Amino acid sequence: MRTDDAAQSTDVDATPSVPSLIWRVPLLAWVTSRLVVVIAAIAGGRALGPPPVVYSGHVPRSLSLLGGWDSYWYMRIAYHGYQHSTAAIATRHSDFAFFPLLPAIMRIGVYIPPGPVYWGIAAANLMFLVGLVAFHALTDEHGGRALANRATWVLAFSPPAVYASLAYTDGILLGLAALAALLAVRRKWVPAALLAAVAVLARPQGVFVTLLVIMIIVAGSAVPWRTRAIRAAVTAGLGLLPLVGFLAWLQAARGSWQLPFTAQRAWFRRTPGPAAVREFGQEVHDVVVFPFTGHVHTVRRIIQWTGPVRDLIAIIVLVALVWALARYERSWRSVWVLFCVVAVAVPFVSGTFTSEARFGLLAFPLTWPVAAWLNRGGRLRVPIATAAACAVMVALVLQLHYTYP
Repeated sequence: MRTDDAAQSTDVDATPSVPSLIWRVPLLAWVTSRLVVVIAAIAGGRALGPPPVVYSGHVPRSLSLLGGWDSYWYMRIAYHGYQHSTAAIATRHSDFAFFPLLPAIMRIGVYIPPGPVYWGIAAANLMFLVGLVAFHALTDEHGGRALANRATWVLAFSPPAVYASLAYTDGILLGLAALAALLAVRRKWVPAALLAAVAVLARPQGVFVTLLVIMIIVAGSAVPWRTRAIRAAVTAGLGLLPLVGFLAWLQAARGSWQLPFTAQRAWFRRTPGPAAVREFGQEVHDVVVFPFTGHVHTVRRIIQWTGPVRDLIAIIVLVALVWALARYERSWRSVWVLFCVVAVAVPFVSGTFTSEARFGLLAFPLTWPVAAWLNRGGRLRVPIATAAACAVMVALVLQLHYTYP
């Protein structure tokens, strides 16, 4: 545990960790931040209308900004299962790019009102609350109550947290990751491994949760090395088992276990390697030079361009925060730093930084240096940061009408 931030704790921090107090800060942060996002989304949906991609007839206009874009594919799987045709999936969008956890949850809404999109939005938001509670407890053990309280607010109002309210996997994955990390730190490695196994079925980056649990297990010096090695191996096996099962089902039912990876190419994601790095560099070049090209730029194209700009800015900020976290942890070998490096490095090896603004939510330890910085500030630092965060969140919500999240 870091003692420097814990030393800044007030008398409130010494209060016993009874359940009501454990839930108080995360619940309040969740309620207030979700009000900002949901109210902006409902108002934006009614005023601007649905985004270009939405499951027509099954998503009300008021929820269209929370249930558009990739939610279309999740709902399609929920209603009809995975498509049977595997032709041209490397160049044409298909539902094979999406993993089955969220569609399975949304499938409940096919039979039980009010409908799949409501179940998807509810699951994402509730798991985000679980993530905030687990993150608060984890940070309390890592750096003290003062840091935990501030970091929970930072996470709830961080720009990537906007996407935790969509019918997407981001809120679900954060909840599973933070809770698995907390259980692993408390040496409850079996339930931590099981949660990590579930996370693998959310989306490909879910495998990072298994990696995080393994790193926490290996770093636990109080346990003999042989025991740690066995637990890490079992965790790896449990984490990969659901993924292997899903791929085996695809092989048997659709003819190829590689379909999810092939389908990712239609979203410009490549196999890690030199070609992917070149693609990443080309994408950065295209975004930067867009305003200076000789083409006619309509208002809509300019607004759509803000999507890649958002994600490029997110990459820069995330890299800076990884450096800040390493300074905060005083080591690049910290489990939390290594985990965030892996989570942030995905775009560099996949050939695109598309959607990195929301993928960054998984790197939740990056909020610690921000919270520590706010704790050291004067009276104006927190209110100014809060106002700026709310403005950015509203802007990101409204941007959903024009460009992908």
